[in-house]
Amino acid sequence: MPFCKNDITRTYVGNEPSPKGIGYCAHKEKLYNIRIGKDGYKWIVKKTKSGVKRWNRILIPKIFISKFKKLAKIVKLKKNSIWIKNYKDLDEVVIKKITLGKNGNDILVYHNGPWNIYRDIGFEKAIKEITAIEFKFSEQGMQKNKIAHMEIDTKKIVKIIKNYI
Repeated sequence: MPFCKNDITRTYVGNEPSPKGIGYCAHKEKLYNIRIGKDGYKWIVKKTKSGVKRWNRILIPKIFISKFKKLAKIVKLKKNSIWIKNYKDLDEVVIKKITLGKNGNDILVYHNGPWNIYRDIGFEKAIKEITAIEFKFSEQGMQKNKIAHMEIDTKKIVKIIKNYI
C-alpha cells in the first residue's frame, strides 16, 4: 500500500472515494480544509464527537432546498453578461423553482430565459436573496436554456459549516 502524501507514516488503499483515495489523510489536514476526492466530489475535514478528523462529503441538506420547489420570483437582470448582448429585449426572467443538483453542493435554477443570462450579477443576487446562500454560476457548458446550474463557493461552504457546528 502506498504512503499518504501528507503523512509518510500512514498508508491508504487507493479505492477510497474521499481525498484519502488520492493520498491525503484527514488527520494531517487543517480543520475545514476542502479537497476534491477520488470520486470527483468536494470533501471537507471535520472532527467527530471523539475529536478524530475525518473526510466528510459536502452536501446541501435536501430539507433546505425543498422549500424552493414552487416559486414565481421575477428577477431584474443587470445585463453585465457578455453572452446577453443579442437579447436586448430581455430585462427580466422568472425563477420557477430551485432543485438540488447531482453533486449535492450545487443547485438547478429553473427559469424562463435563455442560457445567455450566464454570469448576470442580478440573477446571482436574486438567488442569494432567495436561498440566503451565495451561489455562483458553474462553468458555461453546464448552462442550458431555462436551467441555470449554480454551485456554492468553497469559501462559503466552510463559513456555513462552521455556523452549524
